[in-house]
Amino acid sequence: MLSLDGVVLAGGASRRMGQPKADLLWAPGLTLLDHATAVLRRATRGTIWISREAGAPRLSAAILPDRYPNRGPLAGIETVFHHAASDLVLVLAVDLPLVPAEWYLTAYSTWQAEPALDVVYAVSEFGRPQPLVALWHRRTQPLLDARLQSPKPPRVMEVLASLRRKSLPLGEDALTNVNTPEEWQRLAQRTRL
Repeated sequence: MLSLDGVVLAGGASRRMGQPKADLLWAPGLTLLDHATAVLRRATRGTIWISREAGAPRLSAAILPDRYPNRGPLAGIETVFHHAASDLVLVLAVDLPLVPAEWYLTAYSTWQAEPALDVVYAVSEFGRPQPLVALWHRRTQPLLDARLQSPKPPRVMEVLASLRRKSLPLGEDALTNVNTPEEWQRLAQRTRL
């Protein structure tokens, strides 16, 4: 088990879903937010933060409003570095419920072998990157801060391209993203939610 802090990115508007994704029920009495927090909790004993504007803390995690509201997921990552005790932070978007906790252990081993890396992130077997399943290093915070101050919200992939990074494979199923009611229904049918 790691001793790093983690952040669940749960602050999106969920426009396509039509309701907050974080509040969808993953299992009886367990929301998608609870589930994502539990995934990180299985990977680390560090503090788990939740990047979102409001809500009651869940499963021993603290709510952390973004320093740059409505600027996308990078704002949540940037904000957590102002609170995290660790230089590396585990990152998990709330709408990626099939990511296994074990991936973070492999990502950390990769970073230990190459500590100059800024980001170690997941990539599907088809080459689809997912930088919101990742380890981000604190040294990215100044760049994130500068990009978040620009008039246009920064794009995650553009920021990632400017960093020292390495991708690690994770199965396409594990990177299933749920953004719409249809995607949620397909996932529910596959996993028998």
